[in-house]
Amino acid sequence: LTLAPNSSRLVRLLAWELATAPEKSLRDGARALTMAQRLQQAYPQDPRTIDGLAAALAESGDFARATSRGQSALELARRAGDLALARQIELRLALYRRQQPFHQPGQK
Repeated sequence: LTLAPNSSRLVRLLAWELATAPEKSLRDGARALTMAQRLQQAYPQDPRTIDGLAAALAESGDFARATSRGQSALELARRAGDLALARQIELRLALYRRQQPFHQPGQK
């Protein structure tokens, strides 16, 4: 981010990692949420951005809003015809509805 502070792609990737990293020591829900909210303001119709916001909300313990934002991301992905992303979001939504955050699988 120091090299490219205006890169929305880098901010989105870092926010995603902070919210979903397999290692607990790498997760920071509050920081991920701040970054994801900023991105959502700039890209309110991007399903990946909204999905990242939902993940950050879940990591921060706000499952009601995570579910709501995840549902919005799902609808946006479907409208865009991105069925692979829609399926991934559906799986994460199931976790949020059970009051669980999404964490990436650990590396083997």
